[in-house]
Amino acid sequence: MDKSASKLKGFFGKKSFKYGSYSLITIAVVIAITIVINLLVGMAGIKVDLTSSGLYSLTSETNKVVDAAKNKQVTIYGLFDDTKFTNADDYGKVAEILKRYSKYSNVKVEFVDLDKNPSFVNSIDPDNQQKMQAGDVVVMSGKKLRTVASGDLVQSQQDQSTGQVTGTQNNVEQSITGAIKYVTSAVSPTVYFITGHGERSVDTDYTIVKQYLQRNNYDVKTINLMSEPSVPKDAATLVVASPQSDLSVNEMGKIKAYLDNAGKAVFMFDALKSGVELTNFENILSSFNIGLNNDMVKENDDDRHVPGQVYDILPDIQQNDINAPLGSDFLMIMPASRSLKELKNSTDTLDVFPLMTSSSKAEGVQINTSKGANNQGPLDLAIASQQKGLNGSKVLAIGNGSFITDSAVSQYQQYSINGLYFFINSLNWMQDKKDDTVIQPKVYDSQTILVSQSTGNAINILLMVVLPLLIIAAGMVVWVRRRHL
Repeated sequence: MDKSASKLKGFFGKKSFKYGSYSLITIAVVIAITIVINLLVGMAGIKVDLTSSGLYSLTSETNKVVDAAKNKQVTIYGLFDDTKFTNADDYGKVAEILKRYSKYSNVKVEFVDLDKNPSFVNSIDPDNQQKMQAGDVVVMSGKKLRTVASGDLVQSQQDQSTGQVTGTQNNVEQSITGAIKYVTSAVSPTVYFITGHGERSVDTDYTIVKQYLQRNNYDVKTINLMSEPSVPKDAATLVVASPQSDLSVNEMGKIKAYLDNAGKAVFMFDALKSGVELTNFENILSSFNIGLNNDMVKENDDDRHVPGQVYDILPDIQQNDINAPLGSDFLMIMPASRSLKELKNSTDTLDVFPLMTSSSKAEGVQINTSKGANNQGPLDLAIASQQKGLNGSKVLAIGNGSFITDSAVSQYQQYSINGLYFFINSLNWMQDKKDDTVIQPKVYDSQTILVSQSTGNAINILLMVVLPLLIIAAGMVVWVRRRHL
């Protein structure tokens, strides 16, 4: 008995037992602390956004918009049952982002399952003007509301050459914050797209443009000036998008009258291979010291065009107050552009700003070769002009109307989306929204690494042979050392 007690005492007295006990106690304490911290964080509802794109974090722009409307109560209705989804689902991500708006004292977020409460839509939109459906999100303040369609919240991105989905674009914050701005604003500026001259359609060619405008608190309408006595009084901006024929003299007079009364207009002109003269359009532009060249810009600097596509150019964004929100490293693509020119008319009443230019190696290839030699770069691709003084009229001319079409965005994705930012930023300048910035959509995609066969073999050897051997060797070293304690 004494021998057994002595052996037991000797075992507990060994250094190996003491050090082993210390290790076990340390491990137990660390585990206990981790469990307690997790419980406290869970009870407090603390969540940290660790996504690379800040998917679940609201931007400073949203803070500004909600703060500006702090005296108005806003309710966000998600027309789906949020409990059915997890963060692995697109709608789980949508629900999580919507819940982030609850941190604002004047914003309430509710989820409504229309299967369980089918009369809800009729209670907030009795005339069914919004055409709400399950999965949509509705933002409401007072009696003013805006519906964000489910298909606009999350959109897949595809590689046009392979058809494979390359990522998912999340538009939730962009859409919801824009809707908050809309329902809490006394006035939403109306952008009129002019029709009647073969222009691109805002409802078929510019559907993404229309979405972006609406998300940034603009109303979008079309107008045919041949059938209207004048430009509507609520027109914040006129947009002429890729006309294929000229204005009539009567239409020209209506636009001039609008611009003479502090109006704003954007003119986008494609390179017309037919060589159609746009005399009356040029008449309007000339009063703002802007002229059109009937050419197509070819970029001869290999660093300034899409590989193999010399007419799909990367313009140089000029640094000025208008372009300042875009940043110095802003990149976009202008496919098949015509060049513009700043006229030398003598005037002290205008400020004229080139916004985009080609490189000095570019040339404007004449559509009609009988017009003379090609125009040599650098060439202006976008020019802004404004009347000096308070509330002066403003005009933006762009030598391209295709860079923000749905097809361009589909082909060049982020580069063409940047073109949308350029367009909306220019509209913000026209409306003197100096502090407005565009909330960019957030992209979450699966991160993949492509490796060669030899690199893959090396990785396999490292993971399956080298690392296990290192772990075994480390264990042997620890075992040997412990034996001698």
